[in-house]
Amino acid sequence: MRIRRILVYFILIMFFAIWMLPLLSVILTCLKSEKQILYLPFWYLPPLSEIHFLENVTTAWGTLKLSKSFLNTLIYSSISPTVAVFLASLIAFPLAKMKFRGKNAVFYFALIGTFLPFQMYLVPDLKILSALRLFNTRIGLILVYTSICIPFATILIRNYMLTLPDWLLDAAKLDGLSYFGIYGKIILPLCTPALVVAFLFQFIWVWNEMLFGMVLTHSYSTRPLMTQLAMLKGSYITSFGVMAAGAITSIIMPVIIVLVFQKRFTQGFIAPSER
Repeated sequence: MRIRRILVYFILIMFFAIWMLPLLSVILTCLKSEKQILYLPFWYLPPLSEIHFLENVTTAWGTLKLSKSFLNTLIYSSISPTVAVFLASLIAFPLAKMKFRGKNAVFYFALIGTFLPFQMYLVPDLKILSALRLFNTRIGLILVYTSICIPFATILIRNYMLTLPDWLLDAAKLDGLSYFGIYGKIILPLCTPALVVAFLFQFIWVWNEMLFGMVLTHSYSTRPLMTQLAMLKGSYITSFGVMAAGAITSIIMPVIIVLVFQKRFTQGFIAPSER
Protein backbone atom coordinates (compact mmCIF):
# COMPACT_ATOMS: atom_id res chain seq x y z
CA MET A 1 0.00 0.00 0.00
CA ARG A 2 2.82 2.41 0.84
CA ILE A 3 4.61 1.69 -2.44
CA ARG A 4 1.39 2.31 -4.36
CA ARG A 5 0.88 5.63 -2.57
CA ILE A 6 4.46 6.69 -3.35
CA LEU A 7 3.96 5.73 -6.99
CA VAL A 8 0.73 7.74 -7.18
CA TYR A 9 2.38 10.81 -5.65
CA PHE A 10 5.34 10.44 -8.00
CA ILE A 11 3.06 10.32 -11.06
CA LEU A 12 1.07 13.32 -9.83
CA ILE A 13 4.25 15.33 -9.20
CA MET A 14 5.55 14.45 -12.66
CA PHE A 15 2.32 15.57 -14.32
CA PHE A 16 2.34 18.77 -12.26
CA ALA A 17 5.94 19.48 -13.27
CA ILE A 18 5.19 18.84 -16.95
CA TRP A 19 2.21 21.19 -16.75
CA MET A 20 4.03 23.91 -14.81
CA LEU A 21 7.29 23.97 -16.79
CA PRO A 22 5.93 25.89 -19.83
CA LEU A 23 4.08 28.33 -17.56
CA LEU A 24 7.18 28.85 -15.43
CA SER A 25 9.22 29.46 -18.58
CA VAL A 26 6.78 32.15 -19.75
CA ILE A 27 6.77 33.80 -16.31
CA LEU A 28 10.57 33.92 -16.22
CA THR A 29 10.69 35.24 -19.78
CA CYS A 30 8.34 38.14 -19.09
CA LEU A 31 10.64 39.32 -16.28
CA LYS A 32 13.69 39.72 -18.53
CA SER A 33 14.96 42.07 -21.18
CA GLU A 34 15.65 40.79 -24.67
CA LYS A 35 19.38 40.69 -23.96
CA GLN A 36 18.87 38.61 -20.81
CA ILE A 37 16.62 36.20 -22.71
CA LEU A 38 19.17 35.65 -25.47
CA TYR A 39 22.34 35.30 -23.40
CA LEU A 40 21.23 33.84 -20.06
CA PRO A 41 19.69 30.42 -19.20
CA PHE A 42 15.92 30.43 -19.23
CA TRP A 43 15.78 29.46 -15.52
CA TYR A 44 17.84 32.52 -14.57
CA LEU A 45 15.87 34.88 -12.31
CA PRO A 46 17.22 38.44 -12.60
CA PRO A 47 17.71 40.57 -9.48
CA LEU A 48 14.85 42.83 -8.46
CA SER A 49 16.61 45.90 -9.86
CA GLU A 50 16.98 44.23 -13.29
CA ILE A 51 13.43 42.94 -13.70
CA HIS A 52 11.76 44.34 -16.84
CA PHE A 53 8.21 43.11 -16.26
CA LEU A 54 6.55 46.54 -16.07
CA GLU A 55 8.48 47.68 -19.12
CA ASN A 56 7.38 44.61 -21.09
CA VAL A 57 3.75 45.00 -19.98
CA THR A 58 3.77 48.70 -20.89
CA THR A 59 5.12 47.90 -24.34
CA ALA A 60 2.61 45.10 -24.91
CA TRP A 61 -0.48 46.97 -23.72
CA GLY A 62 0.59 50.52 -24.52
CA THR A 63 2.74 50.62 -27.62
CA LEU A 64 1.07 47.60 -29.24
CA LYS A 65 -2.42 48.61 -28.00
CA LEU A 66 -3.53 45.19 -26.80
CA SER A 67 -6.26 46.91 -24.80
CA LYS A 68 -8.48 47.07 -27.91
CA SER A 69 -8.08 43.34 -28.50
CA PHE A 70 -8.74 42.75 -24.80
CA LEU A 71 -12.05 44.60 -25.11
CA ASN A 72 -12.96 42.56 -28.20
CA THR A 73 -12.23 39.29 -26.41
CA LEU A 74 -14.18 40.42 -23.34
CA ILE A 75 -17.19 41.10 -25.59
CA TYR A 76 -16.87 37.77 -27.42
CA SER A 77 -16.33 35.67 -24.29
CA SER A 78 -19.19 37.34 -22.42
CA ILE A 79 -21.92 37.45 -25.07
CA SER A 80 -21.32 34.19 -26.95
CA PRO A 81 -21.29 31.82 -23.93
CA THR A 82 -24.27 33.63 -22.36
CA VAL A 83 -26.40 33.29 -25.49
CA ALA A 84 -25.17 29.73 -26.09
CA VAL A 85 -25.98 28.59 -22.54
CA PHE A 86 -29.46 30.14 -22.71
CA LEU A 87 -30.25 28.48 -26.05
CA ALA A 88 -28.70 25.21 -24.86
CA SER A 89 -30.93 25.20 -21.78
CA LEU A 90 -33.99 25.66 -24.02
CA ILE A 91 -32.87 22.65 -26.07
CA ALA A 92 -31.80 20.55 -23.08
CA PHE A 93 -35.10 20.85 -21.20
CA PRO A 94 -37.28 18.97 -23.72
CA LEU A 95 -34.45 16.51 -24.38
CA ALA A 96 -34.30 15.64 -20.69
CA LYS A 97 -37.89 15.95 -19.47
CA MET A 98 -40.26 15.71 -22.45
CA LYS A 99 -41.28 12.84 -24.70
CA PHE A 100 -41.51 13.47 -28.43
CA ARG A 101 -40.59 11.74 -31.64
CA GLY A 102 -37.02 12.35 -32.79
CA LYS A 103 -35.70 13.28 -29.35
CA ASN A 104 -32.79 10.87 -29.57
CA ALA A 105 -31.94 12.09 -33.07
CA VAL A 106 -31.67 15.66 -31.79
CA PHE A 107 -29.48 14.53 -28.89
CA TYR A 108 -27.11 12.55 -31.10
CA PHE A 109 -26.96 15.45 -33.55
CA ALA A 110 -25.76 17.68 -30.71
CA LEU A 111 -23.39 14.96 -29.53
CA ILE A 112 -21.80 14.64 -32.96
CA GLY A 113 -21.29 18.40 -32.96
CA THR A 114 -18.93 18.06 -30.00
CA PHE A 115 -16.83 15.39 -31.72
CA LEU A 116 -16.18 17.22 -34.97
CA PRO A 117 -12.93 19.21 -35.20
CA PHE A 118 -13.48 22.94 -35.17
CA GLN A 119 -11.22 23.39 -38.20
CA MET A 120 -13.83 21.87 -40.49
CA TYR A 121 -16.15 24.80 -39.72
CA LEU A 122 -13.72 27.42 -40.99
CA VAL A 123 -14.52 27.39 -44.71
CA PRO A 124 -18.33 27.17 -44.32
CA ASP A 125 -18.28 29.92 -41.69
CA LEU A 126 -16.10 32.08 -43.90
CA LYS A 127 -18.46 31.70 -46.86
CA ILE A 128 -21.58 32.30 -44.76
CA LEU A 129 -20.19 35.42 -43.09
CA SER A 130 -18.98 36.77 -46.42
CA ALA A 131 -22.42 36.20 -47.99
CA LEU A 132 -24.10 37.95 -45.05
CA ARG A 133 -21.50 40.74 -45.10
CA LEU A 134 -20.52 39.90 -41.54
CA PHE A 135 -16.89 39.03 -42.27
CA ASN A 136 -14.48 40.97 -40.06
CA THR A 137 -17.28 42.10 -37.74
CA ARG A 138 -17.88 41.50 -34.06
CA ILE A 139 -21.40 40.25 -34.72
CA GLY A 140 -20.11 37.66 -37.18
CA LEU A 141 -17.54 36.27 -34.76
CA ILE A 142 -20.10 36.25 -31.93
CA LEU A 143 -22.45 34.16 -34.10
CA VAL A 144 -19.67 31.70 -34.93
CA TYR A 145 -18.58 31.29 -31.32
CA THR A 146 -22.19 30.91 -30.16
CA SER A 147 -22.96 28.18 -32.69
CA ILE A 148 -19.86 26.23 -31.67
CA CYS A 149 -20.61 26.53 -27.94
CA ILE A 150 -24.22 25.31 -28.14
CA PRO A 151 -23.68 21.51 -28.64
CA PHE A 152 -21.36 21.01 -25.67
CA ALA A 153 -23.48 23.21 -23.41
CA THR A 154 -26.62 21.33 -24.48
CA ILE A 155 -25.17 17.94 -23.54
CA LEU A 156 -23.82 19.15 -20.20
CA ILE A 157 -27.06 20.85 -19.15
CA ARG A 158 -29.24 18.00 -20.44
CA ASN A 159 -27.29 15.43 -18.42
CA TYR A 160 -27.71 17.58 -15.31
CA MET A 161 -31.45 17.96 -15.92
CA LEU A 162 -31.80 14.18 -16.11
CA THR A 163 -30.84 14.01 -12.43
CA LEU A 164 -33.80 16.19 -11.41
CA PRO A 165 -36.73 14.11 -10.06
CA ASP A 166 -39.77 13.87 -12.33
CA TRP A 167 -42.16 14.46 -9.44
CA LEU A 168 -41.13 18.12 -9.46
CA LEU A 169 -42.54 18.50 -12.96
CA ASP A 170 -45.66 16.51 -12.07
CA ALA A 171 -46.29 18.72 -9.05
CA ALA A 172 -45.76 21.85 -11.13
CA LYS A 173 -48.25 20.61 -13.74
CA LEU A 174 -50.82 20.00 -11.02
CA ASP A 175 -50.31 23.60 -9.92
CA GLY A 176 -51.19 24.72 -13.43
CA LEU A 177 -47.75 25.68 -14.71
CA SER A 178 -47.08 25.39 -18.43
CA TYR A 179 -43.86 23.95 -19.79
CA PHE A 180 -42.40 27.44 -20.09
CA GLY A 181 -43.47 28.15 -16.52
CA ILE A 182 -41.80 24.95 -15.33
CA TYR A 183 -38.69 25.85 -17.30
CA GLY A 184 -38.46 29.39 -15.94
CA LYS A 185 -39.58 28.91 -12.33
CA ILE A 186 -38.30 25.43 -11.49
CA ILE A 187 -35.77 24.04 -13.96
CA LEU A 188 -33.56 27.09 -14.42
CA PRO A 189 -33.11 27.84 -10.69
CA LEU A 190 -32.29 24.20 -9.95
CA CYS A 191 -29.87 24.02 -12.89
CA THR A 192 -27.93 27.16 -11.98
CA PRO A 193 -24.74 25.19 -11.10
CA ALA A 194 -24.80 23.41 -14.47
CA LEU A 195 -25.43 26.69 -16.28
CA VAL A 196 -22.45 28.25 -14.51
CA VAL A 197 -20.21 25.29 -15.41
CA ALA A 198 -21.30 25.43 -19.05
CA PHE A 199 -20.69 29.18 -19.13
CA LEU A 200 -17.23 28.87 -17.58
CA PHE A 201 -16.14 26.17 -20.02
CA GLN A 202 -17.29 28.22 -23.00
CA PHE A 203 -15.92 31.48 -21.56
CA ILE A 204 -12.45 29.99 -21.19
CA TRP A 205 -12.59 28.42 -24.65
CA VAL A 206 -13.68 31.64 -26.37
CA TRP A 207 -11.12 33.65 -24.40
CA ASN A 208 -8.27 31.38 -25.48
CA GLU A 209 -9.52 30.81 -29.05
CA MET A 210 -7.17 31.98 -31.77
CA LEU A 211 -7.93 30.18 -35.05
CA PHE A 212 -11.34 31.65 -35.90
CA GLY A 213 -10.18 35.12 -34.96
CA MET A 214 -7.22 34.75 -37.29
CA VAL A 215 -9.30 33.57 -40.27
CA LEU A 216 -12.54 35.52 -39.83
CA THR A 217 -11.03 38.92 -38.94
CA HIS A 218 -8.33 40.98 -40.58
CA SER A 219 -8.44 44.32 -38.79
CA TYR A 220 -7.25 45.47 -35.41
CA SER A 221 -10.72 46.74 -34.46
CA THR A 222 -12.28 43.24 -34.41
CA ARG A 223 -9.33 40.94 -33.70
CA PRO A 224 -9.43 38.90 -30.44
CA LEU A 225 -6.65 39.14 -27.90
CA MET A 226 -5.06 35.73 -28.47
CA THR A 227 -5.04 36.24 -32.22
CA GLN A 228 -3.41 39.63 -31.77
CA LEU A 229 -0.76 38.11 -29.48
CA ALA A 230 -0.04 35.36 -32.01
CA MET A 231 0.38 37.90 -34.79
CA LEU A 232 2.82 40.07 -32.86
CA LYS A 233 5.74 37.85 -33.72
CA GLY A 234 7.21 39.10 -36.97
CA SER A 235 4.45 41.67 -37.51
CA TYR A 236 5.11 44.32 -34.90
CA ILE A 237 7.81 43.12 -32.56
CA THR A 238 10.32 40.34 -32.00
CA SER A 239 10.77 40.67 -28.24
CA PHE A 240 9.96 37.43 -26.46
CA GLY A 241 9.74 39.30 -23.15
CA VAL A 242 7.00 41.58 -24.47
CA MET A 243 5.09 38.64 -25.93
CA ALA A 244 5.40 36.70 -22.66
CA ALA A 245 4.20 39.70 -20.66
CA GLY A 246 1.19 40.04 -22.94
CA ALA A 247 0.43 36.33 -22.59
CA ILE A 248 0.72 36.33 -18.79
CA THR A 249 -1.48 39.39 -18.32
CA SER A 250 -4.05 38.03 -20.78
CA ILE A 251 -4.85 35.03 -18.57
CA ILE A 252 -5.66 37.13 -15.50
CA MET A 253 -9.34 37.56 -16.42
CA PRO A 254 -10.12 33.81 -16.85
CA VAL A 255 -8.34 33.05 -13.58
CA ILE A 256 -10.42 35.67 -11.75
CA ILE A 257 -13.67 34.36 -13.28
CA VAL A 258 -12.89 30.77 -12.26
CA LEU A 259 -11.93 31.80 -8.72
CA VAL A 260 -15.11 33.83 -8.29
CA PHE A 261 -17.36 30.98 -9.47
CA GLN A 262 -15.27 28.15 -8.01
CA LYS A 263 -18.01 26.96 -5.64
CA ARG A 264 -20.64 26.93 -8.38
CA PHE A 265 -18.16 25.22 -10.68
CA THR A 266 -17.77 22.34 -8.22
CA GLN A 267 -21.53 22.07 -7.61
CA GLY A 268 -22.17 21.76 -11.34
CA PHE A 269 -20.60 18.30 -11.35
CA ILE A 270 -22.70 17.01 -8.46
CA ALA A 271 -26.22 15.75 -9.01
CA PRO A 272 -28.87 17.49 -6.87
CA SER A 273 -29.81 14.19 -5.23
CA GLU A 274 -26.21 13.71 -4.03
CA ARG A 275 -25.94 17.01 -2.15
